[in-house]
Amino acid sequence: MLSVRSTTALALSLLVLAALPTRAAEADVPASFDRGNGNGNGNGIGIGIAIAIAIGGALKYDHAKVIGYEGALVADLSDAISDPALGEFNIRRVRFSYLDRCDRYDLKMRRATPSSEKTRDLRIDPNAASFSPYFTTDAFYPDVLGDSTVANLMANLIYNWQKEVVDLAFGAPDSPKPDLGFEFRFSKGEGSLGWYVDAFGDEDYSVYNIRLEVTPVRLARPLHTPLTR
Repeated sequence: MLSVRSTTALALSLLVLAALPTRAAEADVPASFDRGNGNGNGNGIGIGIAIAIAIGGALKYDHAKVIGYEGALVADLSDAISDPALGEFNIRRVRFSYLDRCDRYDLKMRRATPSSEKTRDLRIDPNAASFSPYFTTDAFYPDVLGDSTVANLMANLIYNWQKEVVDLAFGAPDSPKPDLGFEFRFSKGEGSLGWYVDAFGDEDYSVYNIRLEVTPVRLARPLHTPLTR
C-alpha cells in the first residue's frame, strides 16, 4: 500500500509528464549537459528528448536550470497536507510553477527566477492595482492531464481576470473505479507572478506560485446521455 507521501509524488509526477510536449531533437540540449556519465561538473534530470533540468552549485546542488526546447513543472510540497480519511488521493496547499527554457530554480529558497530574455519583456503581476488581463474568457478544462494542458492553463490563469480555474481528471468507463474522478483547483494568490516573451519565436510564459488542490469526486454514471426530442 502506498503512503500519502509516495502517492503524492506519484500523482504530481503524472502531472509533470502530461504537461510537457516533446517536439524537439536531442540536439537542442547543450553538449555541456552531463547526461549521467559521471564526467561532468553538474548533474541533470532528463524529462524527455526536449526537456532537461541541469542541477549545479558547488557540491550542494542548490539551484536548477531548465535547458532544452520546452519547460518543466515544479511542485513545492513543503506546506502540502492530505486528508487520509477521504480514502483516495487528495492534496492541498501545493505551490505549482511552470519554468520555461533557461529559467532557474533555487532549491534551497524554493524560488524561481525567469530567464534574462523574460526580465527584459513583460512581467505579469495579477495582484498589482494596474493589472490589465489579456484573457477575459472563463476557462475550464475537462481533461487536465491532457498533453500540455497544465502549462497552457497556468499561462491563461496568470494573465486572466479569473482568480481560479477548476478542472477534472477521470478514467475510462471500464476502469476499476469508473465513478472516481479528481477535481484540480488552480488559484492565484500572494506571490503569484508571470512573465511573457516572444523572443524565442513563439508566445512563451513562465508562471510561478500557483496554488493547487486535488480533491477526489464522484462522477455520475453514465457520465452523459444523448439528447432526446
